[in-house]
Amino acid sequence: MEVRATVPQVDCPSADGAGMPPHSWSQLDAEKFMVRHGPNYSKNKRKGRNAGGSFYEARAMDWYRGTGKVDGVAKLAAAEGLPEAKFSHPSVPSLLVVNVQLPMESPQAFKGAKLDGPTLHAVFYLTLREETAKALQDLESAEPSVRLLAEYFRRAESEPEMRTRFKAIAVVNNQEVINMARLIAPFNGKPVLITESGTLMRGTRRPGAEGEGAPDSVARVESDSAGSNGGSSGSSSGGSSFGADEFLELDIHVRRWNFMARKGLSKLTPKFGLINVSVAFLVEGREDSELPEQILGCATVNCFDTTKAREVDA
Repeated sequence: MEVRATVPQVDCPSADGAGMPPHSWSQLDAEKFMVRHGPNYSKNKRKGRNAGGSFYEARAMDWYRGTGKVDGVAKLAAAEGLPEAKFSHPSVPSLLVVNVQLPMESPQAFKGAKLDGPTLHAVFYLTLREETAKALQDLESAEPSVRLLAEYFRRAESEPEMRTRFKAIAVVNNQEVINMARLIAPFNGKPVLITESGTLMRGTRRPGAEGEGAPDSVARVESDSAGSNGGSSGSSSGGSSFGADEFLELDIHVRRWNFMARKGLSKLTPKFGLINVSVAFLVEGREDSELPEQILGCATVNCFDTTKAREVDA
């Protein structure tokens, strides 16, 4: 499976995604997104523009489709095909892969609905920035968001309370084009907490390494904000440090979201060929000592052509 083979990267001339060719992706300024600010966010609910850029740089984006959902997409890629990170730090992964698993069938409302079937996979590859690696060298004097970053990756694989803090934000930049403003507006730019619907997997990009690409640990997480249909939080053998060749993949199992979230997304799926959407990932800050939040990584995807998604099987 070749990385970067399904969607070309382009330079986007504007924050709203205008000017991008169809079926492409681009990097963007993380300032586009609104994040939590202190003090006392639980009371004041104050948000502001993300400052300080993003911790990771988006390096590649691919679309795949399969007869079922595929966990650990990165392990299927040739090790040398994964984006190489220039910078690393022992407390965080140098390569972060986010695999969003989108159902292609209509959602079912009843509890116990099937959790597998034809699936589109939107896969983002993010590598650690030099500024982030340097900031992690001195956590005592680092910004609160940097300390939270290190704490998240130290604990997320083994502690459910911490791993449930991963969030995703999607901003549809051209609501007027798809004529679905009533559906999109209430949720546009609102963060979704990825909890039960997420799975963490470790892998290695070292060619020839024993168990290459196979997950060393798996952590099942619970979702409240996106909504969950129940399920076990699972466990992880995990680890608190990362080698320079190790990557971490988060698989987001959308079929585990609540019915209303899945129904809304299913109405958007046929419009993918018209949608320009900016996506960001971050770790949720809660206390003043963790705020303001900072974006992990982000990208803009324009007018995805579902016929160009590459077939992939587990």
